[in-house]
Amino acid sequence: RSPHNHNHSTPSKLTSWQPRTHPPAMLRYQIFLSYGITFLSIWMGLMSKTPQDESVIYDVVIVYAPIWAILALGIYAATCVLIGLLSFKDVPEAATELEQHVKEAKKEMTKRGIISN
Repeated sequence: RSPHNHNHSTPSKLTSWQPRTHPPAMLRYQIFLSYGITFLSIWMGLMSKTPQDESVIYDVVIVYAPIWAILALGIYAATCVLIGLLSFKDVPEAATELEQHVKEAKKEMTKRGIISN
Protein backbone atom coordinates (compact mmCIF):
# COMPACT_ATOMS: atom_id res chain seq x y z
CA ARG A 1 0.00 0.00 0.00
CA SER A 2 1.36 3.43 -0.94
CA PRO A 3 1.95 6.05 1.79
CA HIS A 4 0.14 8.57 -0.42
CA ASN A 5 -3.10 6.60 -0.45
CA HIS A 6 -5.68 8.39 1.64
CA ASN A 7 -8.72 6.80 3.10
CA HIS A 8 -11.48 9.29 2.28
CA SER A 9 -13.93 7.80 4.76
CA THR A 10 -12.17 9.34 7.79
CA PRO A 11 -12.35 13.09 8.32
CA SER A 12 -9.11 14.95 7.71
CA LYS A 13 -7.74 17.97 9.51
CA LEU A 14 -8.84 21.41 8.40
CA THR A 15 -6.69 22.61 5.51
CA SER A 16 -6.13 26.16 4.37
CA TRP A 17 -8.48 25.87 1.41
CA GLN A 18 -11.46 24.69 3.47
CA PRO A 19 -13.79 27.38 4.78
CA ARG A 20 -13.76 28.09 8.49
CA THR A 21 -16.86 27.54 10.55
CA HIS A 22 -16.89 31.18 11.75
CA PRO A 23 -15.08 34.33 10.68
CA PRO A 24 -12.39 35.77 12.93
CA ALA A 25 -13.59 38.41 15.38
CA MET A 26 -12.97 42.06 14.64
CA LEU A 27 -10.24 43.82 16.56
CA ARG A 28 -11.17 46.59 18.98
CA TYR A 29 -9.92 49.39 16.70
CA GLN A 30 -11.88 47.92 13.79
CA ILE A 31 -15.08 47.95 15.84
CA PHE A 32 -14.37 51.52 16.96
CA LEU A 33 -13.70 52.65 13.38
CA SER A 34 -16.81 50.96 12.02
CA TYR A 35 -19.02 52.65 14.64
CA GLY A 36 -17.26 55.98 14.11
CA ILE A 37 -17.59 55.90 10.33
CA THR A 38 -21.25 54.87 10.58
CA PHE A 39 -21.98 57.66 13.08
CA LEU A 40 -20.15 60.30 11.03
CA SER A 41 -21.88 59.20 7.83
CA ILE A 42 -25.32 59.52 9.40
CA TRP A 43 -24.40 62.84 11.02
CA MET A 44 -23.03 64.29 7.79
CA GLY A 45 -26.17 63.17 5.98
CA LEU A 46 -28.34 64.91 8.55
CA MET A 47 -26.17 68.04 8.43
CA SER A 48 -26.39 68.26 4.64
CA LYS A 49 -30.16 68.69 4.82
CA THR A 50 -31.30 72.13 5.77
CA PRO A 51 -34.19 72.00 8.23
CA GLN A 52 -37.50 73.53 7.21
CA ASP A 53 -37.70 75.34 10.51
CA GLU A 54 -34.99 76.02 13.03
CA SER A 55 -36.01 73.46 15.62
CA VAL A 56 -34.47 72.89 19.01
CA ILE A 57 -33.75 69.26 18.15
CA TYR A 58 -31.70 70.30 15.15
CA ASP A 59 -29.87 73.08 17.00
CA VAL A 60 -29.06 71.08 20.15
CA VAL A 61 -28.96 67.43 19.17
CA ILE A 62 -27.93 67.12 15.54
CA VAL A 63 -25.45 69.99 15.26
CA TYR A 64 -23.62 69.00 18.44
CA ALA A 65 -23.96 65.22 18.00
CA PRO A 66 -20.16 64.59 17.75
CA ILE A 67 -19.63 66.44 21.02
CA TRP A 68 -22.45 64.46 22.66
CA ALA A 69 -20.88 61.24 21.34
CA ILE A 70 -17.45 62.10 22.76
CA LEU A 71 -19.07 63.03 26.08
CA ALA A 72 -20.97 59.73 26.15
CA LEU A 73 -17.78 57.81 25.33
CA GLY A 74 -15.99 59.55 28.21
CA ILE A 75 -18.80 58.74 30.63
CA TYR A 76 -18.76 55.12 29.47
CA ALA A 77 -14.97 54.89 29.97
CA ALA A 78 -15.16 56.46 33.43
CA THR A 79 -17.98 54.09 34.39
CA CYS A 80 -15.95 51.07 33.23
CA VAL A 81 -12.96 52.20 35.30
CA LEU A 82 -15.18 52.82 38.34
CA ILE A 83 -16.82 49.40 38.05
CA GLY A 84 -13.37 47.82 37.74
CA LEU A 85 -12.19 49.61 40.88
CA LEU A 86 -15.30 48.69 42.86
CA SER A 87 -15.08 45.02 41.88
CA PHE A 88 -11.32 44.80 42.55
CA LYS A 89 -10.73 42.00 45.03
CA ASP A 90 -8.55 42.42 48.09
CA VAL A 91 -5.97 39.62 48.37
CA PRO A 92 -4.39 39.49 51.87
CA GLU A 93 -1.89 36.81 50.79
CA ALA A 94 -0.54 39.10 48.09
CA ALA A 95 -0.17 41.95 50.60
CA THR A 96 1.80 39.68 52.95
CA GLU A 97 3.99 38.51 50.08
CA LEU A 98 4.62 42.11 48.99
CA GLU A 99 5.60 43.10 52.55
CA GLN A 100 8.06 40.20 52.63
CA HIS A 101 9.59 41.34 49.31
CA VAL A 102 9.98 44.88 50.68
CA LYS A 103 11.71 43.57 53.81
CA GLU A 104 14.07 41.44 51.69
CA ALA A 105 14.83 44.40 49.41
CA LYS A 106 15.58 46.67 52.39
CA LYS A 107 17.81 44.01 53.90
CA GLU A 108 19.71 43.60 50.62
CA MET A 109 20.07 47.37 50.15
CA THR A 110 21.36 47.75 53.72
CA LYS A 111 23.84 44.92 53.10
CA ARG A 112 25.13 46.68 49.95
CA GLY A 113 25.36 50.04 51.71
CA ILE A 114 22.70 51.75 49.63
CA ILE A 115 20.56 52.63 52.65
CA SER A 116 21.32 52.75 56.35
CA ASN A 117 19.18 51.47 59.20
